[in-house]
Amino acid sequence: MIVKCPKCNSKGKVSGDYAGKEVRCPKCAVGFIAVEDSGRSEEWYYGQGQEKIGPIDRDQLLDLAHQEAFSASTLIWKKGMAGWQPFLEVFPELAMSAESITSADPEAIDEPLAEFHYAGASGRIAAWIIDVVFMLSLGGMVEGLSRKFFPGAYAAYTLNPVLLGTLGLNVFLGMFYTIFFVGKYGATPGKMLCRLQIVNQDGGAVSYRQAFGRYCGKFIFGALTLMLSFLPFFFDPQRRALHDRMSHTLVIEV
Repeated sequence: MIVKCPKCNSKGKVSGDYAGKEVRCPKCAVGFIAVEDSGRSEEWYYGQGQEKIGPIDRDQLLDLAHQEAFSASTLIWKKGMAGWQPFLEVFPELAMSAESITSADPEAIDEPLAEFHYAGASGRIAAWIIDVVFMLSLGGMVEGLSRKFFPGAYAAYTLNPVLLGTLGLNVFLGMFYTIFFVGKYGATPGKMLCRLQIVNQDGGAVSYRQAFGRYCGKFIFGALTLMLSFLPFFFDPQRRALHDRMSHTLVIEV
């Protein structure tokens, strides 16, 4: 995708994997969040309390910042960004002082803004089925290799170190599959194919720690409650199951 440096206005091409992440301009060395440059006038939005204000263009946005209409931590967004970001993370080159813009927002947004479309049951179930197919395929490959190299362990039809080791490796790979993709990309391959993404409640990226906590909540509490931990999804206005609440995450459509 094509990105444009907010300081020197130079343009360059970066991989789509960097969308919503910080990149550095090769000419002026300033860091900025990578968003697609459409060549058209930018339409920005910013959060005020629980409201989404906009659209406004980039110059209006910067004017509001200098007029102290919002703080350094005020969340802003435009189409092409992965989620809402604090103002100074998007425009770090401005290096605003505490006198010109405060470091804390008294009306910090702790709930997602109105542009989010929460993932419904059909999309999440479809993504889950795709992920199960991928994981079963991976598990089948591991077991196939195990049978090839240790055929005697499967002929005995009793628990033995090879069977336990194969089972443990498959459990680990299933955990790694989920935690890695959610922590790295904010979505498992199944969710990517269904155009779903896991984000923080402010729209930011999910950490590996959150991905691990979400995994544990999903499978451990799901097993202990016989899947009843998924019931809150059907009553929650933000479509959160118990593991979403525990990890402070949302599943949205992108």
